[in-house]
Amino acid sequence: MGQHITAVSFEADGVQVITVQTTRSSLVVKRTLTLQADQLDAFLASDTASTYLVAINPAETIFETLQIPPADKKLEATLVYSEAARLHPELGHFSCAYQVLGDIPGDGRIIRKVACCLISRQALLPALEPFIRNNKTVRQMIAVPHALAALVAEQLGTAHDPLLCAHDDGHSKTLFLLENGAVSFSRSIASNGYGWDPLDRQNVSMTLDYCFQALRTRASRVMLLNSDQQDDADQPFPRLEPIDAPAQLADIAPETRQTMLVPLALALYRFPDQQNLLPEDYCRERFKQLLFGTGSKLLAGIAAIMLVLIVFGLTSIRSTRTTIKTLRAQEAQLAETVQAHQLALAEKNSLQPLLTIWNEHVAGADIPHTFATINSSATSTVNLTSLKLKREKETVTLTLGGTISGTGLASMQEGFEAYMTALRTIRGMQITRNQLDPKGQTFTLEAAYKP
Repeated sequence: MGQHITAVSFEADGVQVITVQTTRSSLVVKRTLTLQADQLDAFLASDTASTYLVAINPAETIFETLQIPPADKKLEATLVYSEAARLHPELGHFSCAYQVLGDIPGDGRIIRKVACCLISRQALLPALEPFIRNNKTVRQMIAVPHALAALVAEQLGTAHDPLLCAHDDGHSKTLFLLENGAVSFSRSIASNGYGWDPLDRQNVSMTLDYCFQALRTRASRVMLLNSDQQDDADQPFPRLEPIDAPAQLADIAPETRQTMLVPLALALYRFPDQQNLLPEDYCRERFKQLLFGTGSKLLAGIAAIMLVLIVFGLTSIRSTRTTIKTLRAQEAQLAETVQAHQLALAEKNSLQPLLTIWNEHVAGADIPHTFATINSSATSTVNLTSLKLKREKETVTLTLGGTISGTGLASMQEGFEAYMTALRTIRGMQITRNQLDPKGQTFTLEAAYKP
């Protein structure tokens, strides 16, 4: 969805208001109004728009070409204002909109020609005060010829011979001289209605003569901005030539284009700061208000964040208090648990001697079990002839003696090893000494058994 722009143009017979919605390639007109000057306050009081673009063309406006030395862009505005104040001390406090025509040689040095539009503060105030009274912001205030010049630049560019451009608002004709895209002269003349009658043409011819005689500039063509009237090709100079409407305005009704061309141009184009006629003190106050509004929003945002943090902190404190109460309740239960544990520990200590005696008795080696275990490990080549058992606490010491059969030393040794291997497989059995007598085919084993 495009941006909505409200433009206000102060005309000779009243105030024109138009609200448009910008799209990528065109403007969509949302409303058009024609008000009397005394109706503007009531309109602004009820209008929902907060910012406006304003076009003015007071009768006291002065268009003049000044000469300044070439300077940096930062110093250009100061030099132009100082030169204009020197040439026109009668203006007092004034606003200055300007466009640079170019640098030219003169008197052995380079000078910069600047086309200026000068309007005194007293002439601006009637247009600005209704907005101030209703707390509405004027974003830019542009001279009508500058707004119309943007339309010519859109269609013809800026690199062309000087042109005399004419705008018809029904009650008056605005004529302005355009050089390199800059307005160097402008005048408004009364008119009997839309169209160009012989009196209007005479005024055009007189303006052309003035531009040539006083300004040393000869316009090559006369361009009509909001009229379809066109002279024949064989018409002697000055021949009136209409300019086609910009493509962005193609979808707007012809009647609206003709009667509302100035506010349409104001909404369509973006004008540089050099063409802004708003007084400096108004711009300063507007900046202060913007700064104050931004600061208020920032403080409101910080306050909202602080409120969220406070709520979060209170929630955390409440949760912590609940946790502390739970821990304190558990602490009381813990004292009871510790007391019960101490009682159980005292009872255990009283029974410990009996448990120790019982464990020693139960843990001691079982002689019958030892016999059965040794007997299960006997092999076919081994014959036990003696067995001595001695119990020492949890261990049984064994001394085994016997004979072993075999056809030779290797066979007896193999049988003896197999018997010792079988004994070692018994869990808890550890052979400490072994002896084999091949001649007598006897053996002796000593082992420790801990079941």
